[in-house]
Amino acid sequence: MLSGKKRLIGPLLSLLTLLLLIQVGSARAAHSLELSPTEAEWLARHPVIRLAPDPEFRPIEYFDSQGRYRGLASDYAALAEQRLGIRFQIQHLADWNRVLESTKAGDTDKSVATS
Repeated sequence: MLSGKKRLIGPLLSLLTLLLLIQVGSARAAHSLELSPTEAEWLARHPVIRLAPDPEFRPIEYFDSQGRYRGLASDYAALAEQRLGIRFQIQHLADWNRVLESTKAGDTDKSVATS
């Protein structure tokens, strides 16, 4: 059984790679995103991905007064949802220390897999 940190590294690196592709891709990537069979399979099994942003890291990411996820990272998350056909389930935790505790405990990345 993999530790919480090791379980988190793979999906996190995949997500960061996908976000990078979205940002620096060519005009072709702007209209379509080619995934490897492994990436497509993983996303098909995980159409909902939990995301625990830093609640006060303006302008990168934060929660507004109505509790909505905002900032540059939220814009990228929305773009990734649109292009990949997935949904991020946003976890609104009290502060960055809680985000780290939740991640280390494996609570943030508990499977939301469909199978």
